[in-house]
Amino acid sequence: MTTNQTTGIGSALYVYSSISAANAIDLRNNIFANNQTTNTRYAINSDAAKTVFSNIDYNDYYSTGSLGYLGSARAPLANWQTATGKDLNSLNITPPFISSADLHLTGCSLLESAATPIAGITTDIDADLRSSTNPDIGADESKMYFTGANLTTPTLWNVNNNWSSFNIPTSDKCVNIPSGKTAVVNITTAVAKKVTVDAGGYLTISPNQALTVTDVFTNSNVPNLVAASSPKQYYVTIENDGNLLQTNKVTNVGAIAARREINIRDHNQYNYAVSPLLNTNLNTNIYEDQTSHNLSNAPFTLYHNEATNKFYTSSGAYIAGRGLAVKEPATGTGKINMLFTGVPVNGSVPYTLVNSTPLDAVHGYNLIGNPYPSNLDLISFYNENNTTGKLDPTFYFWDSTANSQTSQAGSGYGGEAYAKFNVSTPPGVGTPTIATGDAGFAGTKSATRYVKVGQAFMARTTAGSLAVSFENTQRAGNSATGFFGKGAQEAAPFDR
Repeated sequence: MTTNQTTGIGSALYVYSSISAANAIDLRNNIFANNQTTNTRYAINSDAAKTVFSNIDYNDYYSTGSLGYLGSARAPLANWQTATGKDLNSLNITPPFISSADLHLTGCSLLESAATPIAGITTDIDADLRSSTNPDIGADESKMYFTGANLTTPTLWNVNNNWSSFNIPTSDKCVNIPSGKTAVVNITTAVAKKVTVDAGGYLTISPNQALTVTDVFTNSNVPNLVAASSPKQYYVTIENDGNLLQTNKVTNVGAIAARREINIRDHNQYNYAVSPLLNTNLNTNIYEDQTSHNLSNAPFTLYHNEATNKFYTSSGAYIAGRGLAVKEPATGTGKINMLFTGVPVNGSVPYTLVNSTPLDAVHGYNLIGNPYPSNLDLISFYNENNTTGKLDPTFYFWDSTANSQTSQAGSGYGGEAYAKFNVSTPPGVGTPTIATGDAGFAGTKSATRYVKVGQAFMARTTAGSLAVSFENTQRAGNSATGFFGKGAQEAAPFDR
């Protein structure tokens, strides 16, 4: 209600005193909103006794005056609940209608999934399917949930009739993956405002595909590992080269799994790695067999010391933004996964680069990495962090195919096995340089401005200390080059 009355009492719902039969009214899942600004006004006005309500709950009551009337004026919501003896799950929030003439809900709100299923009510005012487990309050089922109704491709994100609204989600829609449903992101343009995977629901972001979420991503499966699955499976997974991007700086809820595929060369290589998920240890159970999905530890995990330009044993502990060198498994051939598990990293990730000897040219190298479960744009990272001119525009990626050395040279290493990417020349484009390689070993990989999920790299500062920050504005779904490995002696640290 928005039009002011000149006299009397205004209410979105009025219950006549002539209704007296016990349990005559079942009042659930409604929005009662009174936006009038003059005279006495209520969201609900009942001149009947509370006994006429067989059910009264899961409603939203909003009024610019008192919330309701039952025997007397009632405000706030707690007083109304006392009067009815019910309404324990009802709300008192401003309903986000598109306009006074269009009562569809905009975006996401607390009204979503806040109602209760009612037998026989399966569609909303637009004939969109209502959730059978957690519908929205009001006549509009604004949340989109995955139904998997298409008989031919029941798991694919980009199939219209796999969704309750019979259209794939847009960026203003809250998305729900219900229990028992499996959704697979199979396009690079999948979007949603929020995503919630219910307990028992499955979501996979396929290789080379991307899902962009404006706000929070929630996985309600605790734990994310499917119990008794063989081979091991996970409810929510980002496959190798998949991307989960986010716009706003919000805190995600619930752990997921993310994979990074590695080609085993000779069991002596090291990968420059960084976890895209919170608190993944890069030593313990970091490797996953692609067939059995059994997990194993890395033989060695090493950190880089900027002052000595050498690598030393690390526990693999998670530090946001820090890269580590992780040795290939000691056995096996072909391909293996790095498996990251944890809550998806989102928002600002600060990190401090250091240079112990700013006046020389061989110090100031820091092993950092892309901290997100999406690719990183190095040009954006550089432009947003080089306000003092102390961040070197060249970034270094280890290419093990160009290396033959197996002992550390520290600051004396010439960098032959590093591919490079200069972000400043030409502006906005950058220039790659393939690793020159040791004698008889030519570099094969050309870096781009985009850094893969899980990829670490060397960044240099000419300042004694330089605070940098990874931000959502630097994230991208564009394709990127993977760099794998480094030759080393069995138990010794190795060159920069």
